[in-house]
Parts: sequence; C-alpha cells; structure tokens
Amino acid sequence: MRVTERVLDVESTISASAERVAMTIDDSALAHIMSVLTDLYSDPEGAIIREYSTNALDAHTDAGQSRPIEVTTPSEFAPFLTIRDYGTGLSVDDIRDTFSRYGASTKRDSDDVVGMLGLGCKSALTYADSFTFTSTKDGRTVQVLVARDEDGAGSMSVVSDVPAGDTPNGTAVTIPAKRVNSLADKARAFFRFWTPGTVLLNGEAPARIDGLWLSDSLLLTADVDSDYVVMGNVPYPVPDDNALFGERATYSRYNARRCVAFVPIGAVQFTPSREALQLTRKTTGALDALRDEVARTRDASIVAQVASAKTPSDAVRLLRDGRAVGYAGDAQYDGRVVPDRLTRGAAKTGAMSGVAADASPLSASYLRAGGRGQRVKGERYESLPLLAGDSGRYSYGTPEDVTAWHLFEGFDAREMTVTKRDKLAQYLADKGLEAGQCVLVDTFTPDERYWLDGRTIHAWSDVDAIKLQRGTGAASALPNGRPRGSYDALVDGTYKTVTASQLDTDGEYENVPLYWTNGNQYQAKAHDAIRSGAVGLSGAVLLCLPAGRIEKLRRDFPRAVSLNEAAQRAADAWYAGTTKRQRDAYALQRTGQTAAVLRTLDAGRVNDPALADAVRLAQYDGKAYAAGVKTHSARLSQSVTHPDAPTDTDKRYPLLVALGQSYAGTLAKIADHTMIYVNAAYDAATTAGDARQKGDS
Repeated sequence: MRVTERVLDVESTISASAERVAMTIDDSALAHIMSVLTDLYSDPEGAIIREYSTNALDAHTDAGQSRPIEVTTPSEFAPFLTIRDYGTGLSVDDIRDTFSRYGASTKRDSDDVVGMLGLGCKSALTYADSFTFTSTKDGRTVQVLVARDEDGAGSMSVVSDVPAGDTPNGTAVTIPAKRVNSLADKARAFFRFWTPGTVLLNGEAPARIDGLWLSDSLLLTADVDSDYVVMGNVPYPVPDDNALFGERATYSRYNARRCVAFVPIGAVQFTPSREALQLTRKTTGALDALRDEVARTRDASIVAQVASAKTPSDAVRLLRDGRAVGYAGDAQYDGRVVPDRLTRGAAKTGAMSGVAADASPLSASYLRAGGRGQRVKGERYESLPLLAGDSGRYSYGTPEDVTAWHLFEGFDAREMTVTKRDKLAQYLADKGLEAGQCVLVDTFTPDERYWLDGRTIHAWSDVDAIKLQRGTGAASALPNGRPRGSYDALVDGTYKTVTASQLDTDGEYENVPLYWTNGNQYQAKAHDAIRSGAVGLSGAVLLCLPAGRIEKLRRDFPRAVSLNEAAQRAADAWYAGTTKRQRDAYALQRTGQTAAVLRTLDAGRVNDPALADAVRLAQYDGKAYAAGVKTHSARLSQSVTHPDAPTDTDKRYPLLVALGQSYAGTLAKIADHTMIYVNAAYDAATTAGDARQKGDS
C-alpha cells in the first residue's frame, strides 16, 4: 500500500544560520525500539491472524495466484495456528534483507497489496516467544526459527536450506498456541469480511457477513456492533462519532443495523497496529463521503431490490430488512404493493380468540380467525404480521418470531378447547416443530397465499385426526392444560410446570425458597416485589396460583410464603441492618439544594459543631442506603423512608437556602466565601448569646 504523503507548511522565525540537528534513533536503544514495535498490539491473537493472513494474500497478489490462502486454527492434536500461502516465497537473502528488518517493506509502491509498515511479519513475537516459518522459492525450501531475545528484540535462525523437490513456492507460518485461546473464534470473526474465494479456514470457506446490501460495497447488517470500514479485507471499526449510518433513531433493541463499507486500498489511513482507523483529514473525508452515499442510496436500493426479488416471500423479507433500517415507504413486487401485514374484515371489539401463553402447556399462544362468542366464518379480525418490528398485538419484533409462526387452514370450530390444544401440541411434537404462535383460519385467500409463498400451511384436519392416548389428553389435565397435581411456576425466573412431588420431602425443590402469588406468570413478573428486586427468583420457586388453590397450597406446604409477606420480611431485615447515621444522611441529602451547598464546605474548617456534622452527613456516601430504600419503599412506613432532616440548618443559616438555587459549579467556586459566611454567622450568634447570658447574670 502506498504511503500517503504529508505536506508540511512550516513557517519559522528562527535564523537560517541556526544549527539544525536531525533527530535519529540511538544505536544503544535499537533493541528497546524493536521491542516497542513488537508490542504494538492490544489484541495479540487478533494481530497474528490479521498480519500473517494479509501478508499471505499479498503474496498471492504479487504472484498472480488465484487459489485461496489456507488458515488452520489450533486443535487438541495440533496446537498451532498455521497460515499458508502459495505466493513467490522467500529466500535466505529475502529473509536477511527484508523480513528480518523492522520497517523494511517492498509494498510501499502499490495499492494492490495491504502491507507497507514492515512490522506485521514480526507480530507473532507479541504472542509467543518463538515461531517458525517455512518458505519455498526458486527450488529451495528454507526453515527459519524466529525467537524473542532477553532484551525484547527478536532474532532469526535459518534452521535448514534444502532443495525443494516438488514443493510449490509459498510460505507457511506456524505459531504455537497457548493452552487457553480464542483463535478459532477470532479467525471466524475476521474472515467473515474477506472476499469470497480468497481464504479457506480449516479447509472450508468461512461464513461471510450478510444483511441488506445497498450496493456491492455497502452493507447494512445486524451481525456487528459497530460500523466498519473494510480495506484490503481488514475491518477497521468506525468510532460512533463518525458513524456511517446516521439513522440511529430507527434502531431498536431488536433491529439494530450497522454499516459495513468495503473501500479500495489506500482510501483510509490506519494506526501502526492496524487495529483502528487513524482519523486524519483523508480518513474523515472518506467517512463523510460514505455516510452521504448510504443516506443517498438506501431508499432507492431497497425499492429496487424488492422489485427484483426472486419470489414474493423474498420481496417480503427484503422489505422487512428495509423497515429495520428505517425505510418507511412502499415497495412493489410483480405490480403489487408488498404488505406489512395481512388483514381482512373490519376491526371489532375483542382480540383474536384463543388461549394465552400463561394458560397453555406450551410456550405458545393460539390465535384463531373470528371474534369471541359469535363465529364468523373466514374472517380474521386482527392481522397476521409479515414484517419485523410490526406494532400489532401479536408481533414480537424480530423476523424469526414472525416467520416461525405456524399456519393452519381448515379450522372452523367456535373455540379452542383443551382437547384441541392437546392435539395441536401433539401434532407440533410429532412434526418436530418448536412451540410457537399458531394462526388458525378457515381458508387462506389467494392473495394471502401469494404473500405466504414458501411458508408451510398445515391442514387442521391432520391435527383433528390425532387420537390422544389415554391419560395424556384433557381427561388427565386441568382446565389450563397442566397435569393434575402440578402448578404453574417460575423456577429461577423461567416459566415451568412443577409437580407437588417436586416440592415435597425429598423432592427436587424441597430446600429452595418457595413463594406464591395470585395470578399468572406475567402478573407475577409484574409484581412490585419482583420488579424492585426485593424478592429474587434466582434459586427459588414462585407458584402462580388462582385464588381457589391458595388455601390448599398453604395447608400442603406450610413453608410457602406469599410474595407480599416475603417482600415485607426482606424490607424489615434490610431496615434492621441500617444505622441511624445512614438514615440521617439520607434524610439530609433529600433536602436537595441545601445539601448541595453543604457538600461544598470543609467540615474541618466549620466553627459550628452541629453544622460541621451536617456537612459530614451531606458528604456521606448514601448510595447503598438509597438503593435499599428504592428496593423496599413499598414495604417501608412513611416515617422510615422520609425521616425528619437531622439539622435546622435552614433556620440558622438562611442564606444557604438562597445559595442552594445556584448551579453546582457556582457553589464550588464560592465555597470559600460560603465558609466565611457560616463562620461569621455562627461567631456573631455565639457572641450575642454570650452577651445575653452576661446581661441575665
């Protein structure tokens, strides 16, 4: 890669006759400098993968070699990282003249290759004390041991120089891996940015990064957590302040997308470690141009890709990806506007009829066409979302959630009974399908079938034909589908069904905390004791009960405690462990602005002992106590959470109230003057008090 020339415009008032001393490197410091250059890298594992693989690819470019380089990550039987190329190779003279020298490079006159610093070929010494490379060139094979000396610099020893025989030109670098390493993971993460066909990772082409391609060089993807500029196959993270994709407001925790831009070699500049961009004028200018290109091409690219999709379902997927990156307009495929959702029938009161997830033996909801009560054949009163991020009642935000819904046709019953639900559960299990949202309709219309192209539509008649085995269906189940003698529960915060035997003596949950609450799992999770953290679910079982089962539970399991009682016990125990000093500090700090003034004072210089103590209380670290109050506030009495402030500071020093209206920065600047005021006020009050006392005597 060509070095970017720096043009310096320096004006000086120094006389032309002044002695000029050129800066250089002291000979005695060469070993130290080489050690510093070797240890450039904050991520040694990432460095050796990046430096030697890009060197290998440069060798292929120089040699006109079209085959991929080969990378093998460590295994139990071969604990080495090996990177092999089939380029021109190295001779002993090449090793002596270039490879062994820090800063020496043959690549500074071309933008066809990535290297140019003359540092990367030594990078393995930042990870291992020694490594080997074997290189074949002009009929001879050279094996070299590279090791780090005691002074931190490196040296190379030519172990052998023998005829190559049939061995092709090229170089293999072999680096011993540490016992615990993440080289395989980092290699997969690095090579996903590489041009297809340029590398084999453990004998296979690595998975490439993918997403919504705005062009051959611009990608919007959820596979990374930062924007990247990829130059010469090396990904450089872009600082958020220079982000390429400016639609940050369109991101959600479900659908965040970042931009990956592939640029020509030389388009941006990087730090010597090649771990980050160097934000020079050239680099920031390139980033600005890329940002403009993304903004300019996004919408048109999405519309064009949807229009040229191979199938209707591909068109839906592409528009879904477009929605995820902020595109809000329409798009057409095959002369039709691609819908965000499928809807038929006028909206009516009540949601789709069905059984909610908390009352189901599966982790699923069953939605059926028609309203509650009156069955209207063929109509669906709420829509079936097709796209991610849909705001519909039954859309949960990700493409996987929506596209994994199971579609059933031929359901014409008035309601979803327990038996039907058991049959549906059996059908899904028999088919090896994961429990998920199920949409049940009489008949899908031709238009709906068009947009559901590629989606499996199951026949409800196949579900209805299932014969449940005795003891597995409704007869052995409670009205909500649970086995008899069992409870809906949150175990370690996860929804499960637990049996009475698991809670009893010698049961799985015999010795864990056992709580109960009236309601389903969602009501339980919304309980203030859980939301505040007053009662933790880790290592505990929380039974979610209807009102009619509470008394029997309390008789069968006397150790079971209601959430409310458990929260009260936790609050009482917490308060008993606090001190009066903590409570006084919390009360004073809640006075707001007065406390802000007191925090700027020096208690050791305050004459008034009571005020000095108030200063210490204002400066007391009360974060832990305040956090406890927040957690247990629903169970603490008003007198506990809001005790009276322990001083009468406002009455004795009224100017502090006025000062309290100032900003914190202002208070800090006038702290010395505030000290003068309070001490003068105290001394004056003390003198007046002494005078009154003498007069009385």
